[in-house]
Amino acid sequence: MRLSNDWPNRVYVDKEQYDRMHELTSKASEAEREVPFKSLKEVLMAAAMLGYKMEEKDVVTERKEIIFTDYLDKTLDLPLVCCLAIADQKTVEVLNDKKKIINIFESYIKGGFDYLYDRIMSGPDRIQNYAYYLLKEHISDSD
Repeated sequence: MRLSNDWPNRVYVDKEQYDRMHELTSKASEAEREVPFKSLKEVLMAAAMLGYKMEEKDVVTERKEIIFTDYLDKTLDLPLVCCLAIADQKTVEVLNDKKKIINIFESYIKGGFDYLYDRIMSGPDRIQNYAYYLLKEHISDSD
């Protein structure tokens, strides 16, 4: 299902992070290595949410196209991306500017990706590394 025409057509990421993003998906993984994400969209969503949680964002200057915005699910992904933009801008007025929403999303992806990648790649079992990181963060947040 296509998004309305006022949404940008693509999501861009930092050129230096592009290849490493592909390493975290099942399509690009080596046969003997399991990875925690089935798609690039999942990597982007996790990196953006982590970037927001860590208050890390950066402008994507050397951009490379990674997915079409149509790959963002209208019932889950886009509402989260919009909430991210509202939280970042501290106003719902940002919802009037779809390009700005995607730019904010891209900046949090850039801010959170390196940390996400390092946690997942920190040992031989990538799924276990990610699960351990999530559990550790969840337990420390609930204390």
